[in-house]
Amino acid sequence: MKGKLLDFSIAENLGLISGDDGNRYAFAGKEWKAKDLPVAGRRVDFQADGANAIGVYLDLPATDSPSRPAPSAGPLDESLLPSIHDAGCPSFYRSADENMLGGVCAGLARKWNLTILPMRILTAFAIVISYGFGLLAYIACWVFLPRCRTRV
Repeated sequence: MKGKLLDFSIAENLGLISGDDGNRYAFAGKEWKAKDLPVAGRRVDFQADGANAIGVYLDLPATDSPSRPAPSAGPLDESLLPSIHDAGCPSFYRSADENMLGGVCAGLARKWNLTILPMRILTAFAIVISYGFGLLAYIACWVFLPRCRTRV
Protein backbone atom coordinates (compact mmCIF):
# COMPACT_ATOMS: atom_id res chain seq x y z
CA MET A 1 0.00 0.00 0.00
CA LYS A 2 1.11 3.56 -0.54
CA GLY A 3 0.63 6.66 1.52
CA LYS A 4 2.12 9.85 2.89
CA LEU A 5 4.31 10.18 5.99
CA LEU A 6 2.54 12.49 8.45
CA ASP A 7 4.97 12.55 11.36
CA PHE A 8 7.99 10.85 12.89
CA SER A 9 9.25 11.37 16.44
CA ILE A 10 12.95 10.71 16.94
CA ALA A 11 12.61 10.65 20.72
CA GLU A 12 9.77 8.11 20.71
CA ASN A 13 11.01 6.33 17.56
CA LEU A 14 7.44 6.23 16.23
CA GLY A 15 5.82 7.51 13.08
CA LEU A 16 2.41 7.95 11.48
CA ILE A 17 1.37 7.38 7.86
CA SER A 18 -1.80 8.45 6.08
CA GLY A 19 -2.57 5.60 3.72
CA ASP A 20 -4.08 6.18 0.29
CA ASP A 21 -7.05 4.17 1.56
CA GLY A 22 -7.90 6.98 4.01
CA ASN A 23 -6.71 5.17 7.15
CA ARG A 24 -3.81 6.09 9.40
CA TYR A 25 -1.09 3.62 10.26
CA ALA A 26 1.48 3.81 13.06
CA PHE A 27 4.97 2.43 12.57
CA ALA A 28 8.02 1.83 14.74
CA GLY A 29 11.40 3.20 13.71
CA LYS A 30 12.72 -0.32 13.12
CA GLU A 31 10.21 -0.66 10.26
CA TRP A 32 11.78 2.28 8.35
CA LYS A 33 13.78 0.57 5.60
CA ALA A 34 15.14 3.56 3.64
CA LYS A 35 18.56 5.18 4.00
CA ASP A 36 17.04 8.66 4.05
CA LEU A 37 15.45 10.08 7.17
CA PRO A 38 11.69 9.80 7.68
CA VAL A 39 10.44 13.31 6.85
CA ALA A 40 6.81 14.41 6.96
CA GLY A 41 5.22 14.82 3.54
CA ARG A 42 7.20 12.12 1.77
CA ARG A 43 5.45 9.36 -0.13
CA VAL A 44 5.97 5.86 1.25
CA ASP A 45 5.22 2.28 0.33
CA PHE A 46 4.35 -0.12 3.16
CA GLN A 47 2.40 -3.17 4.19
CA ALA A 48 -0.61 -2.74 6.45
CA ASP A 49 -0.84 -5.02 9.47
CA GLY A 50 -4.07 -3.94 11.15
CA ALA A 51 -3.52 -0.35 12.32
CA ASN A 52 0.27 -0.69 11.97
CA ALA A 53 2.56 -0.26 9.00
CA ILE A 54 5.42 -2.68 8.49
CA GLY A 55 8.25 -2.62 5.99
CA VAL A 56 8.05 1.13 5.30
CA TYR A 57 10.02 2.26 2.22
CA LEU A 58 10.31 5.56 0.40
CA ASP A 59 8.12 5.55 -2.70
CA LEU A 60 10.65 6.84 -5.21
CA PRO A 61 9.59 7.65 -8.77
CA ALA A 62 10.88 5.24 -11.38
CA THR A 63 13.74 6.50 -13.52
CA ASP A 64 13.44 6.24 -17.29
CA SER A 65 17.13 5.84 -18.07
CA PRO A 66 18.98 2.99 -16.39
CA SER A 67 22.33 4.52 -17.43
CA ARG A 68 21.73 7.52 -15.22
CA PRO A 69 23.84 7.27 -12.04
CA ALA A 70 22.14 7.19 -8.69
CA PRO A 71 22.38 10.39 -6.66
CA SER A 72 25.28 10.33 -4.26
CA ALA A 73 24.75 10.74 -0.57
CA GLY A 74 25.83 14.31 0.04
CA PRO A 75 26.01 16.15 3.32
CA LEU A 76 23.00 15.98 5.57
CA ASP A 77 20.57 18.82 4.97
CA GLU A 78 19.47 19.70 8.51
CA SER A 79 16.46 21.60 7.18
CA LEU A 80 14.96 18.21 6.31
CA LEU A 81 15.21 17.04 9.91
CA PRO A 82 12.12 17.24 12.03
CA SER A 83 12.28 20.12 14.46
CA ILE A 84 13.50 19.34 17.95
CA HIS A 85 10.11 20.06 19.50
CA ASP A 86 8.49 17.67 17.02
CA ALA A 87 10.97 15.05 18.20
CA GLY A 88 9.56 15.16 21.72
CA CYS A 89 12.35 17.21 23.29
CA PRO A 90 11.34 19.62 26.06
CA SER A 91 11.76 23.36 25.78
CA PHE A 92 15.14 23.35 27.53
CA TYR A 93 17.46 20.37 27.18
CA ARG A 94 21.10 19.50 26.72
CA SER A 95 22.33 17.91 23.53
CA ALA A 96 23.31 14.26 23.60
CA ASP A 97 25.11 14.52 20.24
CA GLU A 98 26.88 17.88 20.20
CA ASN A 99 28.48 18.06 23.58
CA MET A 100 31.79 19.37 24.80
CA LEU A 101 30.98 19.68 28.51
CA GLY A 102 27.62 18.03 28.97
CA GLY A 103 25.87 19.47 25.92
CA VAL A 104 24.37 22.42 27.80
CA CYS A 105 25.63 25.08 25.36
CA ALA A 106 24.56 23.03 22.32
CA GLY A 107 21.04 22.59 23.71
CA LEU A 108 20.70 26.27 24.57
CA ALA A 109 22.12 27.28 21.19
CA ARG A 110 19.50 25.18 19.39
CA LYS A 111 16.78 26.64 21.63
CA TRP A 112 17.71 30.22 20.67
CA ASN A 113 18.72 29.45 17.04
CA LEU A 114 22.40 30.28 17.55
CA THR A 115 25.48 28.43 16.46
CA ILE A 116 27.24 26.60 19.25
CA LEU A 117 30.48 28.61 19.32
CA PRO A 118 28.87 31.99 20.19
CA MET A 119 26.82 30.23 22.89
CA ARG A 120 29.99 28.75 24.39
CA ILE A 121 31.68 32.15 24.33
CA LEU A 122 28.67 33.79 26.02
CA THR A 123 28.60 31.05 28.64
CA ALA A 124 32.32 31.40 29.39
CA PHE A 125 31.90 35.17 29.67
CA ALA A 126 28.94 34.74 32.05
CA ILE A 127 30.94 32.34 34.22
CA VAL A 128 33.87 34.76 34.46
CA ILE A 129 31.88 37.91 35.26
CA SER A 130 29.47 36.28 37.72
CA TYR A 131 32.12 35.25 40.29
CA GLY A 132 31.16 31.58 40.14
CA PHE A 133 27.38 31.92 40.03
CA GLY A 134 27.45 31.22 36.28
CA LEU A 135 29.47 28.07 36.92
CA LEU A 136 26.91 26.90 39.48
CA ALA A 137 24.10 27.61 37.00
CA TYR A 138 25.96 25.68 34.28
CA ILE A 139 26.49 22.69 36.58
CA ALA A 140 22.82 22.80 37.61
CA CYS A 141 21.81 22.75 33.93
CA TRP A 142 24.20 19.86 33.34
CA VAL A 143 22.66 17.89 36.20
CA PHE A 144 18.97 18.74 35.85
CA LEU A 145 18.29 19.31 32.13
CA PRO A 146 17.28 16.17 30.23
CA ARG A 147 19.42 14.95 27.34
CA CYS A 148 17.89 14.97 23.89
CA ARG A 149 19.27 13.68 20.57
CA THR A 150 19.68 16.48 18.07
CA ARG A 151 21.01 14.37 15.22
CA VAL A 152 19.70 11.18 13.69
